[in-house]
Amino acid sequence: PFLESEKYQQFLAYKTQKKTIIKYTKDNELLNENELLKFEQLNPKLFYTHEVIGDYFLKQGEKEKAKLYFKKALALSIPSTFEKKRIEKKWSKL
Repeated sequence: PFLESEKYQQFLAYKTQKKTIIKYTKDNELLNENELLKFEQLNPKLFYTHEVIGDYFLKQGEKEKAKLYFKKALALSIPSTFEKKRIEKKWSKL
């Protein structure tokens, strides 16, 4: 039943969108901001969601938007000190 559930479908959509955004970030390609918003809505309570979006905006040179998303990530529960420091470092450089 779980594999047919809406939660599982959202999980699969999240993984697919995450890969796409990371690829676009790496390749410095433009994404429609609606795609970023949809991605954020798939898992808004996960810090990594906001970090991925922040990385995208940072690569695009949109520092204020990147800073906003890194701040959102830092406001959420982050499981390890390493991950938290990684985001803090990105945020402090802006």
